[in-house]
Amino acid sequence: MRERGLILKDYFSDFDPHRNGRVTKTQFRRCIPFQLSAHETDILVAKYEDVGVGDVNYRQLHADL
Repeated sequence: MRERGLILKDYFSDFDPHRNGRVTKTQFRRCIPFQLSAHETDILVAKYEDVGVGDVNYRQLHADL
């Protein structure tokens, strides 16, 4: 699991021009680097969505992995 966290952080940081630890939901869904079902991806988006901003916090996802 730890390796996936490192891959996620490095991978999504390429899509984060502001370096704020967030990417859009569309970027997250389209670019997740391993195979998940649509339902599993929806669960991750719901858990790590920054309420009010609407983006996915990939740094928190990395910390949890």
